[in-house]
Amino acid sequence: NVLQQAGYRVPEGNYFFTQDSYKGFRGEGKERQDAFAYANAQGYPLFIKPNNGSQGAYVEKLFCDDDLKHYLHKHSHQFYCFRLEKPLLGKEYRLFVVDGRIWFGYERQAPFVTFNGTQTVRECLTEQLLEQQQFGLSNIDLDGAFIGKQLVAAGLSLDAVPNAGSTFTFSPAMNIATGGVVANYSEQFPEHLHEFARGITELFNLRVFGIDVYTETDITQEKSPAILEINGNPSFQSAIEHSPSDIVTKLWLYVLEETFT
Repeated sequence: NVLQQAGYRVPEGNYFFTQDSYKGFRGEGKERQDAFAYANAQGYPLFIKPNNGSQGAYVEKLFCDDDLKHYLHKHSHQFYCFRLEKPLLGKEYRLFVVDGRIWFGYERQAPFVTFNGTQTVRECLTEQLLEQQQFGLSNIDLDGAFIGKQLVAAGLSLDAVPNAGSTFTFSPAMNIATGGVVANYSEQFPEHLHEFARGITELFNLRVFGIDVYTETDITQEKSPAILEINGNPSFQSAIEHSPSDIVTKLWLYVLEETFT
């Protein structure tokens, strides 16, 4: 809402509540039943995201009212507020910003599993799910709408044994922590993107943050990309794994010097 009011491009969407607590403070049109009216007015597919989620947890792509009903029945006890959003088109990027400068960034691609030719889809996805849960993550829903749609498109079922080497995208959320793929890593960005980052720095008074954006072309060509979200606790992990210049050490030195000298 803050980004939109400041003139930045954001996904078209609205938020709704799963509980009756504090209902008197939020006015009309924000309850569970209103979400269905909104979804039909906007048209599917839509993303649903918990307001208090992180790292892509419980993000799902919905294709009809039954998907929304199933999702709320299964997950609404885990959060009090959720947002429905129209999907953004193009490529998704993460930009890591410190003091109004983009220090590194990369394209984020969808997480996938590679089948071994002996396990079923269910077995492979369950292994991924158990691995994620060890780190407190949840980005695989075996009976979710997105996986169901992917299975139909691939001509598979959860009990099928796909050919070895074939792949399957299991989540619409491209978070690296839950299996998303880093592509086109870079530490060089044009000045107009640094200006874009500085505007958000001033808007939120955040010195260190991540910006998740969508662009219809290459990131360097886009002067004002659509903003998916602002992340106040971005990870260094992608830079640790992909930086050719030890950017993480440089970042820590910069932060320490700015803080203590």
